[in-house]
Amino acid sequence: PAERSEYFTGGKPDFRNGATLFPHSLVKIAKVTGRKGRRVSFITDDARHAAWPQFNGTAGSVPERYISDAVYSQDLLNYTLRAEVSKVVIPLTAQRDLDARRDADEYWSWAEMTAYLPNRGKGEATPQTLWDRINHQGGLLTQLGPNRAGNAPTKVIYNLAGQTLRAARTTANHIADNSTFYLAVLTPDEAAYLVAVLNADCLQPAYQDSRKSDRDFAHHIWRAVPIPRYDGGTGGTGSWRCCAPLRNRRPPACGTGCRPIRGRSSCAMPSVGSCAPMVW
Repeated sequence: PAERSEYFTGGKPDFRNGATLFPHSLVKIAKVTGRKGRRVSFITDDARHAAWPQFNGTAGSVPERYISDAVYSQDLLNYTLRAEVSKVVIPLTAQRDLDARRDADEYWSWAEMTAYLPNRGKGEATPQTLWDRINHQGGLLTQLGPNRAGNAPTKVIYNLAGQTLRAARTTANHIADNSTFYLAVLTPDEAAYLVAVLNADCLQPAYQDSRKSDRDFAHHIWRAVPIPRYDGGTGGTGSWRCCAPLRNRRPPACGTGCRPIRGRSSCAMPSVGSCAPMVW
């Protein structure tokens, strides 16, 4: 039977889904076209939902503080991000809070009143404003706050769906989109540990087995793969060991403490055996 990871708090996985940074044709930038003073001009990206293609390639201009770096699944590579990640329009102050005067900005007012409101869904659960859409269930503002240590967080981000899990660590100024899952961690060392575990070749079969569909990793990996919580590198029972080659690096033979994950002989559970550490 599957075993749960230690990355759970209050019965829920610690990793959470990113912000709903769409419609793309209103908030995702395809190209920055210029800068004048403290304003940035741009053209928006193409929409991926039927209600929004008429706004593809919209030209706009906003204060530079409204432009944020965002991580969509396509920005994720194994262990790292693309050299230039996506950019989005989000009405924030210089302190990274919601701008109370956002309606005075010409582009945001147009996107909110002229584009979003007449074309949004009519269901009761549909966010009423464009801001409510991108901050649905607090998915945006939650990312802008301090982490558990009270410092600017180092984030670990991985793709929601795909054939292979890809994870990277990044800084607080990157906003995770809802095509990804993320966690703000205590230290860069914990981030390095999680990125190594999530990218490990030998664990991909276990991650793939955890999916509830052909593609979605979502939070299912934390319910099915018993990844220990980072222990500060003390080497206690919380440290993780892998018995398979790691990206063409073959570790020593495993000790007797190793046992397979879900019947697979390639991957070992936390143990006191002589398996090579995954973190390097």
